Amino acid sequence: MTYYNILVQYGIEELVRECADIGIRGLIVPDAYPEESGTYMNACREYQVLNRVHCFANTPVAVGFGIQNAEDVAFLQGKCDIAIIGTQLLNVLERDGLPGVERFLKSVSL
Repeated sequence: MTYYNILVQYGIEELVRECADIGIRGLIVPDAYPEESGTYMNACREYQVLNRVHCFANTPVAVGFGIQNAEDVAFLQGKCDIAIIGTQLLNVLERDGLPGVERFLKSVSL
């Protein structure tokens, strides 16, 4: 989760590519207005960061409190569409940097 201005300052395509390279498959950018975020959406499509788009009744169910490891994610399989691992991901990033994030994401992928 980030703000659109941070994407712009970092470099939209570079950030999306780096996210895709380490296994991130979705981004939450709450202030990205469709009419202003064409570059962002194109980069997400190019690097396959957007797996699916659901509208209205097809909104996916996300669970994200206390998810810390592959066992937690496995427990949620079949119960929700998305396991949010934001806090744990930030802890790993702070402790181990991007290489640690890549290892962590691989460890929780089913």
